This record gives sequence, structure tokens and C-alpha cells, in this order.
Amino acid sequence: MICGGMADRSTPFWIALLCCSTLVTLCGAVSSPKVIYGYEDPSKNLIKNPSFEDDFASNKGDWYPVNAQYSFVDDAHTGSRSIRVFNRSASSGGVTQTVNDLKAETTYYLSMFVKIPKDPETSTFGSFRIQVSTVLVDGTKKNHNTGRLPKLRAASHWRQLGCDFTTGMPSNSALRHKKHHFGFGSAMKADVFNRQDAFGEKYREFFFKTFDWAVFENDMKWKPMEKKKNSRKLGRVDTSLDYLEAENVTVRGHSVLWSVPDSNPSWVQSLTGDDLLDAVNTRIDYVVEHYKGRLIQWDVLNEYLHADFYTKTIGDPLLIDKVHKRVHSIDPDVDIVVNDYQGIRDGELTSALVDLANTLKKRNVPVHGIGIQGHMRYVPVSPQIINEKRLRWGGVLLREHKKKRLEIATSIGLPVTLTEISIHSTNVSLRAWQLEVLLRMAFSNPGVRGFVLWEFSDLDEIAFESDSTALFTGADYTPNEAGAVLQKLLKRWKTSKNYFPKARYMQERILAYHGLYEAKIYYKDRFIKNVTFYLHPGQDLKLNIPLTAAEVKDVADDDPDTCGVWDNENDDSDQTTNPRNKGRAYSRLQKSKKKTKIQVKPYVKGRNVATK
Repeated sequence: MICGGMADRSTPFWIALLCCSTLVTLCGAVSSPKVIYGYEDPSKNLIKNPSFEDDFASNKGDWYPVNAQYSFVDDAHTGSRSIRVFNRSASSGGVTQTVNDLKAETTYYLSMFVKIPKDPETSTFGSFRIQVSTVLVDGTKKNHNTGRLPKLRAASHWRQLGCDFTTGMPSNSALRHKKHHFGFGSAMKADVFNRQDAFGEKYREFFFKTFDWAVFENDMKWKPMEKKKNSRKLGRVDTSLDYLEAENVTVRGHSVLWSVPDSNPSWVQSLTGDDLLDAVNTRIDYVVEHYKGRLIQWDVLNEYLHADFYTKTIGDPLLIDKVHKRVHSIDPDVDIVVNDYQGIRDGELTSALVDLANTLKKRNVPVHGIGIQGHMRYVPVSPQIINEKRLRWGGVLLREHKKKRLEIATSIGLPVTLTEISIHSTNVSLRAWQLEVLLRMAFSNPGVRGFVLWEFSDLDEIAFESDSTALFTGADYTPNEAGAVLQKLLKRWKTSKNYFPKARYMQERILAYHGLYEAKIYYKDRFIKNVTFYLHPGQDLKLNIPLTAAEVKDVADDDPDTCGVWDNENDDSDQTTNPRNKGRAYSRLQKSKKKTKIQVKPYVKGRNVATK
């Protein structure tokens, strides 16, 4: 809303050519008001009938008088006529127009032409001001002084005034879900991840945007890390970890030891007895100590149910107990996981994995989770089964069987992570459907901690079976049908929303997914600070977020913009800046067992959060 007027209510004035592109009301005598131009498109005039060439429509989408009368006159700055404003009952009396659909935090420009005609009925001296009133979607109003002529005399020429103004941010509350508690992740390759060319940058950018968790495909394993005894390649993993930690990506350790003989360095395969035990202990000591505090999980004795290289060669049936305890003694904060396959793709070892973990627990051996690999290979089945959306994997398995296996795996209370998931099918539609089935099964089961893909790209540098497992294609990582499923669910399973409080004190309740949140705190349309907090499963949360006097000292209750004046005849002009008032506010976030309450005083971007 643009308002222009004179302090002396008895003085009529003329308005010409107004230019504006925001919610504006023009009050006052303007010779053809000129519309405000948004900097995004300076050529677009948002004011209707800016030169007063058309008569005013009856609705308020056009000009209409406020606290004044008007008439059209032939004298004009642009076009053929302007408006004479007279009989004003208030200093802001004039004509007004409302312009809608402005953008928040956007700068616009308003200019207009005005004059006091030489008329014996008018005074010969006055002060003219033009003002824009914006109303945000939450009802917050703000006045912007966009031009002032402090010494306006009766004259035959037009005077131009105006300046830019910026719309505010609605006094809303907003919370952004920055990271899931549930681990959505993928395997990655350090040598590609660390590349300093465009390919490496794009790879990292996509990974950080898509995944919360990461695992090294091979780089942490003993064989590639120490092909030659005591010649350890730690640098590339360290570099990748630096990148990942900078983006708050959680990393799984895979793996300290691998029970399959061929998966060990050749020099290790030739060892026996105490020599092998010494090598195993040395391996545990250096790799766990080196990455202490940087990993959430360690696969300590990978695929123990499928091979017994260490146990058999060393001759110790309780070796697993000893290596678990040794890892735990070095890094007591990392979760030790028993990781193996044939627990979800088929059910041959589902119960065996659970039994292994349960047996270790009963022997007081540190074990904190179960890892289940799942490289799903599609076996063609009849159209009837496909139409019923029941796909067979490993020859005989249906969706319901996988759900049952997850229930069995989580039955002893240890968190389960699906550690290596890849879906092998040349039919991308079937790949997409099975991915969605597995994701929904995992995410809906409260005992499942994370879901880690082993393949996501068709690029040869990243994938080893790109033709049948890819979710994203090309160097730009364009999602195929399966990738679109992943993106859809990741977006759906995040909690983000804006609130527009109508009162000084506001309380909201909302269900939200667990994880890391960022609340943006605003006061009087000004950003004050970010506040981050973590919503844990089953944990009450209460946060008090004070806004100190120092934080809000420069925020005024009424903070008009500084204005500029341009005069066609080089008359005197000035600029004004109104003083700013100090204010205080604070917000409170509270969480009950299932829901989180947020109370806002008075302008806070925050959100209620509860359970997955």
C-alpha cells in the first residue's frame, strides 16, 4: 500500500506517473504515480493505470480515494492527465491502490511525481512524504518511507521523489530436518570420492545431498589397506573422512577383519598359530585406534558364519570373543556389529545371526548390533506373481518372507542395520518396486537402525554391476524409476514446515521424525540465530532459547527504510532515518514423550517434533 500526503491537510496537490511492484497504497496528489519496480524485473510495472489515463474502476483493484476527494486534470507529467487531490481529512489523504503477490525479502523501487500548482486557494509551502505499507502473510504490517520533499513550494514544474524498499520475512516459525536418526546411506570409493576434478566434486555433491550415512566399499578392509606387511595406506580413507565429517555424514567401519581367507592380504594367509594371532591383534590395535571416535559401527569379524579362517588357523574357538573385547577396550563408544549375508535375501542364516549375537551377549561379549547384507538377484517369475506385486528373489522368496526375517532379526532387542543392499534386475520398474518394498519394510520396523546401499550409480568408476543395479544415471546422476522412488521416500520421511503465528505466544504440536533439526529464530522480521537440537527416539526434550537484549538491540518495532529524493529542478533534498527501538523476546521448545510442543515468543522459526 502506497500513501503520499502533506502535513497541511488544507493543501491540495497533484500526482502524476507512479511506478511500483509491491503491495502498495498511494495516498496524496500524484501526477501519474509511477509503479514500484521489482529488481527482478525492472521493466514490470505492478501498478494498474499508473498514468491515470483510464477512469477508476469501482473495485479496489484500481485506484480509490482515502480521506480525500479527487478529480482528473489535463496537466500531466506523462500522458494526458493527472489527479488533483483536495478536501483531505487526514495528512495521508489521497488515492490508494493495493498490489498483491509480492515476494518476501525482495527489494522494490517506487517513484512518483508531485507538485503544488500555483493556485490562490493553496498554501505556498509544505512537506510531502510517500509511504509504502506492506502486509505479510502472517498479518505483520510495516511502513516504509520511500521519499520525502521537506520544502515543497507551489510551482509549475513536477518534482520526483522515491526510493527502494525491501519487504520483510513473515514472522513465521520454521524447523528444518537436517539429518535422519535412521541411517540412509551408501557405499563409496575413496579414490573417486577424493578426486579434485569436476567428476569428484559432482560425486561428493550428490552424495552429501542424498545420503546421511556412508561406508567404504573396500578401502578400510585389511587387504587393500596393508597389502605389504607394515605398509599401511590410511591417507585416502582419512581424506574421505574429513570430507564426510565436514558434511555431518555418519560413517560405518567395514571391516576390521574378514573371515574369508582370500579377503586377507597374501602375507596374512601364509601365517598360522601365534604368528597369525599376533598379526590379528596388531591389525585391531592400529586400525581401531586410528579411527577411534570417528565411526558409529565396526564390522569386527565380517562374515563369521560363512568362514572360519582365523578361528581354525589360530586354533581358538572363542577367538570372536577376544577380538570383540579387544576392539571395545580400544574404542568403547563404537558399536560392534556382527555382519553377514543370507539374513534378508533368503532366510538360511537369519536365525543363526540372531543366535550368534544372543550367544555373545550371554557370554558378556560386547555386541551392539546385527548387520545384514542383501544383494538381491531377481529371478523371473510368472506374470501373475508380478501383477500381484510379489517378486521372487533367490528363486522362492516373497515380500512377506523378508518382512518376517526382519522381525526375527530384531527380536532380541539389538538394532539391525541393512548394511549392503543392491537390487539386481535389468527391469528398472521391478528394481524400483523392490527398492520401495525394502525401504518401507526397514523404515517402518522400529528395530532397524539403517539402510545402506551398495550400488546407486551406473558410472563404471563407482559401480561394479552398473547395468542392473543403478538408481541414478550419467555424470549428472539423473534418477531412473528406482532413483525417483528413493528421492520420493527420503523427502516424504523428513519433517519440515513453516508456521505463521497470529499471537505473541504460540504453541504448536506436530508428529515428526527423529533426527537432527535446525530452528531459525526470527524477531520482528529479522533473522537472529540458528538453534540446532537432536530428537532421539523415546527421549523427552525441553529447550529454552532466550533472545538476549544484545541480539535484538538493533531491531525496532517500527523500522522504516531510509529514503532518497530526486528533484527535477535541483531543489534541496534530504534523507531521513528514524530511530530504532530495543526489544526482547524468547522462545521455548518442549517435547513430550510422543510429541514436542513449541511455544514462540514472539517470532521464532521452530517446530514440534516427536517420533518416527
